Amino acid sequence: MAAAFNIHVNGVLHCQVRYSQLLGLHQQIKKEYGNNVVPAFPPKKIFTLTPAEVEQRREQLEKYMQAVRQDPMLGASEMFNSGKPSSLETQQIPTEEVPLEIYLSNGQKVTVNILTSDQTEDVLEAVASKLDLPDDLAAYFSLFLVREGVDGGLTFVRKLQEFELPYVSVTSLRSSEFHIVLRKSYWDTAYDSDVMDNRVGLNLLYTQTVSDIERGWILVNKDQHRQLKSLQEKGSKKEFIRLCQTLKYFGYIQFDPCVTDFPEKGCHVIVSLGQQRAQLPGQAAQ
Repeated sequence: MAAAFNIHVNGVLHCQVRYSQLLGLHQQIKKEYGNNVVPAFPPKKIFTLTPAEVEQRREQLEKYMQAVRQDPMLGASEMFNSGKPSSLETQQIPTEEVPLEIYLSNGQKVTVNILTSDQTEDVLEAVASKLDLPDDLAAYFSLFLVREGVDGGLTFVRKLQEFELPYVSVTSLRSSEFHIVLRKSYWDTAYDSDVMDNRVGLNLLYTQTVSDIERGWILVNKDQHRQLKSLQEKGSKKEFIRLCQTLKYFGYIQFDPCVTDFPEKGCHVIVSLGQQRAQLPGQAAQ
């Protein structure tokens, strides 16, 4: 029986494929883009592979898939992304209409009716439509897979990729701890002005900012906290956000504490991902 190879996306099983399926996809891509663009594909073998040869083929296929995915043209091509077997096939989930809950930063939920085969972009469009967020602003947001801890804290697992099927990604984990959150997808705070020009966009950005402060992701001193509270009482959401833009770690995503070997072995650190702004005179580096 031919060996099946698992394809993982960010550490999560995406699908299972056989050598012949990937060979067929390779031939289609080669026909479309030519031999000079497409990387070499692991050669066929006439006889049954030994366990060592199966492992060798797995490594070769892994390098091939990574090479295709990392190529800007091939990795983004519809042929490559639609040609792979889907998570539906691997998880043996039928294509049907289902409700899917998408969380906002303040814990509120939006339920959208989607197909199990809908990709991330389709689900994002459905959420934007439900919230009355204009199509041109939907691109400023993304869907993130998160895990909720017993203390109510959130751990960001990953941003859902365009080719993922959100319904499959969250249900295949078989745990109520995991859910999908809508959050802004950019680091440059200059884009905040575009989002804040729309009522729905402003509310989404405001609730995200308030939530990040409550989690301790944005550092706020007593004086700043007093100013922010005053702006909240006045309902001045734009001014609230603009003040927060000046604060340390605004717009960052924070991950779970971990232990590293740098700058010294056994060092406990918290990793935050975001855009580092220019330092002001006398301000410590982040």
